[in-house]
Amino acid sequence: IGIFNTLKELDSSYDLCVLEMGMNHKGELSKLSKMTNPIKAFITNVGSAHIGNFKNKKEIFKAKKEIIDGLKGELIVNGDDKYLKKINCFKCGLNLNNDLIAYHIKLFQNLMCFNVYVDREYLVNFKISSIEYIPIILEAIKCGLDFKIEIDDILDTIGNFKMIDHRLNQICMNNYTLIDDSYNASYESIRCGLNYLKRINKDKIIILGDMLELGKYSKKYHKKINKILNSIDRKIVITIGNYTKYIHSSHFNTIDDIIIYLDSLNLDDKCIYIKGSHKMELNRIVNHLKNTV
Repeated sequence: IGIFNTLKELDSSYDLCVLEMGMNHKGELSKLSKMTNPIKAFITNVGSAHIGNFKNKKEIFKAKKEIIDGLKGELIVNGDDKYLKKINCFKCGLNLNNDLIAYHIKLFQNLMCFNVYVDREYLVNFKISSIEYIPIILEAIKCGLDFKIEIDDILDTIGNFKMIDHRLNQICMNNYTLIDDSYNASYESIRCGLNYLKRINKDKIIILGDMLELGKYSKKYHKKINKILNSIDRKIVITIGNYTKYIHSSHFNTIDDIIIYLDSLNLDDKCIYIKGSHKMELNRIVNHLKNTV
C-alpha cells in the first residue's frame, strides 16, 4: 500500500483515494467494496493470515474475491499465486502466464533488480532484496501506467521506496544491524523475512513470536518455519509464545527475559531480526534496543 500511495503523489491530475482493504472474516470485503466502488482493485496474494477464521485457504480465496462485488473497473492480481492465477483478469508476476512479467532477476544483500517490458525493456531497482515483493511491484507499475504516470517517474519512486515503520526496516545501530519486522506476522511474511536474512553475511539473532489467528493450523504453520530456519547459517533463534514452542529455538516466557538475555550478549557485527504478531508486543524489544545505543 505504501508504493501505491507514493505513486499517487506523482500525479495530481486525478483526485484519487488509495485504500487498503483488510478482512479476517467472510463477507467483509464484499461490504467494503460495495461501500467504496473502487475503479481498480488489486489482490497481492492468498496467504494463511486469519486462516483460523476459515476452513482452508480456498475459503480465504473466495473471501478475497469479494473485492470485485463493488468494483467498477479492472482487477489486477499476483498471477504467480496458486489461487489468483485462476481468475480471468490482468496478472503480474514471474511466470510466463502473466500479462506483466519480471525477468533477469538479481538479488543482492540490500538491492533487488529485474527487467520488465512495457513499451521497451526497463530495469527495476528495489532496496529490499526479497523476491516475494516482485508481483506487488509489478502491480504498482501497472497502476501507475494506467493513470498515465511516466514510466521513469514510476521506476524512480520504486527505487527510492522505503518500508513503513516496523516492516522489514533495516536500522544501523552503533555496532550491529537491527531488522525491525515486528508490526505483524503470517507464515508468508515470516518466510519472506527469513529468506531476506539468508543474504546477510553476519551472525544472526532471530527473535520470533507467535503467528496468531491460525486456529487449528497453528501447530502446522509454526512447525513449517523450521525448514526455512534450517537453511540459514550462523544463527541463534529465540522464541516467545504458545505456538513458537514448535520451532527449534531457545524459548523464553516473557519479553523482559529476552531483553535481559540480549543485554548479556556481545552484539558486535551481528544482525538482529524481530518478527511476530502485533499482540506479542515484540516492539518492546525494538524500543529497548533503540534506547540503549
